[in-house]
Amino acid sequence: STNPLAAYNGYCTYGAQEKIRANTGYYVTALTGNAGDWDNQARAAGWKVVLDAEPRSVVVFEGWLAGGPGHVAWVDRVEQRSDGRYITITEMNYGTGANASNGWKTTGFGRFTSRTIKDVPGMSYILLP
Repeated sequence: STNPLAAYNGYCTYGAQEKIRANTGYYVTALTGNAGDWDNQARAAGWKVVLDAEPRSVVVFEGWLAGGPGHVAWVDRVEQRSDGRYITITEMNYGTGANASNGWKTTGFGRFTSRTIKDVPGMSYILLP
């Protein structure tokens, strides 16, 4: 099958679909809108969405947290530290330079990068089997 977001190759949503497929063997065709809408789309399609980070999930950053249309990434690892929960994610289109006039393209457009960040309000997790 092909990535349901093939028209958006290079964006975080395209990258998240590729990570879903690499880890599960399938794409989630219900997830097609802006990143910040994925949690609601997943719920509507019957997927479980939680607020506590879990590995093998997709993290959804609401638009007010990530800027613009939101952001999504694959959760590789979750770790509890003294000051909270941290997640290591693999994402596409993360970096500087995104704005409405350039179509929200960052310095990381079209490539995967990894980082570890703190789990904060405004992030939810789509659980995948």
